[in-house]
Amino acid sequence: MDSHCKQQNCINRNCWKRSIQRSKEKIPKQQTTASKSALRNCNAAIDWCTSQLPGKKQYYTPVKCRYLNYRLANGRVIFLPLIHVEVASELQTFGTVALLDSGATMSFIPYEIADILGIIPEHHANIAVETAGGACDFFPVVLKRLSLITGGRVYTDFKNIHVLVPSPERDLPYAILGRDYLFKRFHVTFRENIRKYELHHHKYANK
Repeated sequence: MDSHCKQQNCINRNCWKRSIQRSKEKIPKQQTTASKSALRNCNAAIDWCTSQLPGKKQYYTPVKCRYLNYRLANGRVIFLPLIHVEVASELQTFGTVALLDSGATMSFIPYEIADILGIIPEHHANIAVETAGGACDFFPVVLKRLSLITGGRVYTDFKNIHVLVPSPERDLPYAILGRDYLFKRFHVTFRENIRKYELHHHKYANK
């Protein structure tokens, strides 16, 4: 019985972590590509099992995603580092895509999405924000939750986050995730030559 099982008073011989540990011990010692890959998979699985213990921080497997194609108003298709997200208020939940933007100091959602979520205040104070297209007026709102979606599953949640919303006449084509939340939790690597990006949680990223 290993330390994990002792901590949990485990008497289950089918314990996931124990099974993974036994599989790990059967991996050939010679450093082949297959054995290295099997060892990495076992270590990642053990870390994940351990992370599920009460009081343990969540373990994030690095995410590697392809850029998504986006069609412009003129019909031209471009590739952008977009990620599927789910945004929620007290009233509604809505799925959309968001741009990973290392040049943005704050995060934004389109006016249309804020309207769907029912979070547009009756009276609000505008904030002038400098954008690539010049100064624009935005107003702040609070999202109850913003979730990153990868492989059809929720990868991580951001709770009660403050985002900016533009006026209807200057609406955004998609949500924008700036450096205020996403980039503080993850190391984000853009690989333009192969149109991919990677997210590595700060705790587990290579320093």
